[in-house]
Amino acid sequence: DHQSLSELVIGEGFSRSSARSDSLPPVDREEFLRVEGLSRWGIFEDISFSLHRGEILGIAGLRGSGRTEILKALAGIEPADEGTLFLKGQPIRPGTPGFALSRGIAYLPEERDAEGLLRFFSIRDNLVLNSIDRFAKWGFLSLEKCSRLASEIFREVQLKAFSIHQDVDELSGGNRQKVVIGRIMANAPDIYLLDEPTRGVDIGAKQAILSIIGGRIRSRSGVIITSPGLDDLVDICDRILVLRNGVVVREYARNQFDEKKIFLDMQGFGIRNRRGGTECQAV
Repeated sequence: DHQSLSELVIGEGFSRSSARSDSLPPVDREEFLRVEGLSRWGIFEDISFSLHRGEILGIAGLRGSGRTEILKALAGIEPADEGTLFLKGQPIRPGTPGFALSRGIAYLPEERDAEGLLRFFSIRDNLVLNSIDRFAKWGFLSLEKCSRLASEIFREVQLKAFSIHQDVDELSGGNRQKVVIGRIMANAPDIYLLDEPTRGVDIGAKQAILSIIGGRIRSRSGVIITSPGLDDLVDICDRILVLRNGVVVREYARNQFDEKKIFLDMQGFGIRNRRGGTECQAV
């Protein structure tokens, strides 16, 4: 049947949950972000959740479920039609990416090459792109300060490259992704919105990126991360929201994580729709 086929397809993924580490750092009590009734007509509806300092919140959902669009709404790229955002208790409405960034909300795009990188520019230029205002005075840019910051981030994200002056296009996919993440880190935001941060990278780069997110980033900030698969989310998240057809259908605390149940929720098995019926039934 359909349910058994779904289990067969991801059967290996279910077994790996037993190897998951539960030794994550405790979540700070300070609420960084609260979202109430966020909706974008035809895309997602009535999304509500909170995010605390030191917390990693995962959004699990199939492609087309609305997870990317929710992050873009929070980042001011594709603003929502309804809903309220509270940043450290103060209501805000991020209408542009620049406004969101100025309030400490940073977005990592799903398409790093098309949306996240300055192609044909150096690693240094990419790393300091969001921080240039800090190094400009009277119309002059301090390249020395730019290089100093770039070198610091270069070491922190463990880039595998010759120097900060190397062309970013010469890097592997995993190292290009580290550059995009490093550029966000250079601005020290309070909230990271990470859309598929390990997409298209090899296993070594994937583990390095997850280590950065679960270490340095979460120690100072709150993180919302999306993924089409569950392994990344189960590895590093404190909570997971399951999204289906633009609606949050279930929330899991870390001690409740079960990849099989989460995957079936993503598929709609046993989830009651808004009319009170069951959306999907196994046959």
